Parts: sequence; structure tokens; C-alpha cells
Amino acid sequence: MASSIKTRANFSSELDDLYKQLTELEAKDCRIKRKMGYIHLKQMILARNCRQQVQPERSGTPKKSTSRKEQATELGDLQAAHEKWTSRKVEVDRKRSLVRLHINTLSRLFLRPLNILDLPDEILMQTFGYLKESEYRAPHGIEPRRAGYFADMKSIRLTCQRFCNTSSHLLIPTIRVNMRP
Repeated sequence: MASSIKTRANFSSELDDLYKQLTELEAKDCRIKRKMGYIHLKQMILARNCRQQVQPERSGTPKKSTSRKEQATELGDLQAAHEKWTSRKVEVDRKRSLVRLHINTLSRLFLRPLNILDLPDEILMQTFGYLKESEYRAPHGIEPRRAGYFADMKSIRLTCQRFCNTSSHLLIPTIRVNMRP
């Protein structure tokens, strides 16, 4: 008993460390995205300035002009910076996925396996609703959708009380009443 408590405490502290690493990686990712956005903005401004230099001046006042060589150099520098930050983002994403995988591996030991009864009633109802929409091939004289549908609904309702409760609304979805005097 004491060894299992100690083991659980060790896992807990290791998980805490991993969550801290994950938080740091998320913060790094945000910084990288901001930097890449800034670089992209500078590239857009440089491209706009290049287009404006090609178009003739309308106002008559000359604008400060940089040479094509300077613009090409600046564009090359921006592309190199973008590639550098892209490679850093890929590395952060790789580390983040490894940390998440490690977290999932450690925490899986203390989680119980999930089954279909762990799903909420709304999802079970929606799942059973797909049965209603499926097509069946039926013998002559029986509506195509009714032949296998009722047999499947019977099986679902006999599975357990929860399945019975969540699928019963599909048995008679509409009632038609013909009122004649």
C-alpha cells in the first residue's frame, strides 16, 4: 500500500513537471507566432512599397525611395528570418507532441478504461438516430425502412435499461390521427 502511494506521488510530481514543460512550450509557441506575424507584416509592407515604386507618382511629391538592391536584400533577410522561426516552430511542435504523449502514457495508468455507457444520453440518442436513417432491404409488402429497423430496435432496447430509455423515442417518431365524424 505504501509503495503504491509513493508511486502515485512520484507520478504526480512527474506529471506536474510535464505540465510545466507543456505550459512553457505553449508560451514559446505564442512568441514564435507573434514573431512570424511581425515578419509577415514587414514582408507585406515591403511588397506594397515595391508596387508603389513601380506605379507613377500621382501627388507630385517624391517619396523616399530605396534601391531595388536594398529591397531585395531586405526581402532575403525577412525570408531567412521566416525560415528560422518556422524551423523553431516545428521543433516546439515536435517537443510539445512528445510531452503530451508522455503525459498520456503516465496518466493512462490511473484512468479506468472507458466504454459506451460513459457517453452522455444525448450522444447515445444521436447514435441510435443513425439507425433510423439507414436503409434496409425488405421482403415484398413491408416498407423498406421498417423490416430490419424494428428487429434492431428490439435488440438495442433489450441490451440494457439505459439503451432502452435512450432509444425508445425512435420507435414511434410520429403519430398520425385521422379524425372523421
